[in-house]
Amino acid sequence: MVHYHLIHTGFFSLFSLPFLTKNKPSVWTIHDPWAITGHCIYPYECKDYTKGCGRCKILNSPLKMKFDNTKLMWKIKKFIYKKTKINIIVASEYMYKIVKNNSLLKDKNIAIIPFGINLNVYKPKNQDNCKKKFNIDKDCFTIFFRSTKNEYKGLIYIQECLNKIFTTKKIAIITIDQKGLIDEFKDRFQIVELGWTQDDQTIADAYNACDVFLMPSTAEAFGLMAVEAMSCGKTVIAFKGTSLEEVLDAPYGGVVVSMKNSNELTKALELLIENPDVNKNIGKKALKIAQNRYDEKIYLEKTINFYEEILNE
Repeated sequence: MVHYHLIHTGFFSLFSLPFLTKNKPSVWTIHDPWAITGHCIYPYECKDYTKGCGRCKILNSPLKMKFDNTKLMWKIKKFIYKKTKINIIVASEYMYKIVKNNSLLKDKNIAIIPFGINLNVYKPKNQDNCKKKFNIDKDCFTIFFRSTKNEYKGLIYIQECLNKIFTTKKIAIITIDQKGLIDEFKDRFQIVELGWTQDDQTIADAYNACDVFLMPSTAEAFGLMAVEAMSCGKTVIAFKGTSLEEVLDAPYGGVVVSMKNSNELTKALELLIENPDVNKNIGKKALKIAQNRYDEKIYLEKTINFYEEILNE
């Protein structure tokens, strides 16, 4: 059995798939819609990917194109997939609908298997102790988010929100990924920048130190960081229209606001700042969802069952 992941990152030719899948039972986890578009990773509101692309309006969107070859690329994928025997895994109902609405892969065997995380690492801890680790006062309302120029992750809307937010409470901010992108707020808020780290314990401590995790992605096929925050018992605020609404089971286990609406994002954040009981209640529900749906043991069990189903054929 061969299981493919992220084969559109520059090292793999799709033309290899028919030969490789002929010789081994194969599974492909599709992490984003690139597999069924003419070039882009996320088509946003565009529906041309469902019928063949061409006349693309987002050529600068990753993966970039100098000239519009989207129709040709879409046809090449159709030609390749027709000769490819492969089984598909997607992590959300959101992605399942996207794949099924496109003719390229909709006839393949498709399973929905949400990603899982290590709940022995990402779990609730004493918040005061975690705040102390980052030199944050226990009375500070702490906001955690990913700071990146990646166009999908919505930093611009977080910046607009922080400019608009009004509260008498002290605010601290923890960021992960790129440093220096929110320097404009250093005079107003305490800022702790972790930079890019893959240390699970440090990241888990950051989730536990925070009161709210902001994830206003404009496109998201699953949203692993939201799941990590949920498993630490934290409320996540996200935009409607991506997989996050489903992953959070909003409004039960998280808060979603209108896409690209920083005013609603600000109001939602202010509501949670001023109503700590509401915030904690959502966080408790989020924790239960994470424990019941996103345990890596569940993910592995479902994946192995899918392997066995394929091998038995």
